[in-house]
Amino acid sequence: MKEYFIGKLIHNESNPYELARINTNYYFSFYGFICFISVFIVAFFLKAYPVMIPSGVSALFCIIHLYVLKTTKNTTVSSIVFSVLIYTILFGNMFFNKETLHFGGAFWIIVLIIFAAFNLGKKWGIVIAVISVLTFAGYTSFVLKEDLQNAINFPDIIYYALGLEAGVALFIIFYLMNTFIKTNKLVAEQLRITNLNLEKQNKIVNEQHHEKIIMLKEIHHRVKNNLQVISSMLRLQSGKINNNTNNIDLVFEEAQNRIQAMALVHQRMYQTENIAKINAESYLKELALDLLKLHATNQEVDLIIKAAINNFNMKHIVPMGLVLNELISNSLKHGIKEKGKMNISFTQEHDKIIFEYQDNGVGFDDIKVEKGFGLDLIDVFTSQMDSNFTLITSMSNGVKYTFSIPVN
Repeated sequence: MKEYFIGKLIHNESNPYELARINTNYYFSFYGFICFISVFIVAFFLKAYPVMIPSGVSALFCIIHLYVLKTTKNTTVSSIVFSVLIYTILFGNMFFNKETLHFGGAFWIIVLIIFAAFNLGKKWGIVIAVISVLTFAGYTSFVLKEDLQNAINFPDIIYYALGLEAGVALFIIFYLMNTFIKTNKLVAEQLRITNLNLEKQNKIVNEQHHEKIIMLKEIHHRVKNNLQVISSMLRLQSGKINNNTNNIDLVFEEAQNRIQAMALVHQRMYQTENIAKINAESYLKELALDLLKLHATNQEVDLIIKAAINNFNMKHIVPMGLVLNELISNSLKHGIKEKGKMNISFTQEHDKIIFEYQDNGVGFDDIKVEKGFGLDLIDVFTSQMDSNFTLITSMSNGVKYTFSIPVN
């Protein structure tokens, strides 16, 4: 029955308040019809015809309301029609049915007002309340006295039927009030959930906005710094050029590799989902593998990376990557001949990040060997991180660099 009258309306509606209005229209008329037809049948067998007639008409109005709801598929239209029908049967019965008392009329006025306020809105509820009260005042002023005089001659069965009618009215009032309270609770809960979701979405949007601001500032800052690094790198490396053509080619190849290494550092950084919170271990492992591929040599290298930190200072990412490039490049060019290992570790000690790099190549004598351009760059990049490093090397045990980098 419910599917027949309001199935399409319910399936096409998601607003909880509108769903409550649809259900209220349906259940009001459905249960109203059952109650009124029950009163009609009881009054018929009791021969309480003055009560039977308005009950029968009310049951008919309930059926009309249901078909209006089904046909129009509009709760506002069906609610207006039903409010007019209730008003008509209520006050028509009061003014023109002289064979019964209408003490239940006050209950039906409350039913009408609640129904209109819930389904048509507060303003319509007030309008109908004013009209109903004025009409009821007219009834008490001009008709009630005559009805009370006629009531002396009413048989007892009329009073029994009127009691049943009042019970029906009270039941409907209870149903409407219960529906109103439950709907308000449901809407309030859904509003709370919606607000929580909006707060979460706003938090995400604000975080993304903050991240983009950071990213733009970092991009501007890094472009400026990287251009300065390239300029300084070329200026420093120009001092290594002599008249040997092969030397010039080698210098430019190394410069090209360093610029490509800078590009890889940025590429890995901006491929992360959250630039403001880069996972240190993942970033460093992927970058180190990229740098090994960049230098593409014939050596067999076993790369071991251990990072016991989750994040590090954003401003250290680029110089850290460039230091790592110089260390790997130096190991491949000068340390590891055919097969070797590179050990990279990051640990945090209080307010310092300890970065250790070690290979098992041939090493060098740091006293006898002249300091190269790669070490010059390591000095430059280390100073950009406000850090320092120590170097341990020998001709048999390879090299070991230890960097102490401030967290903030």
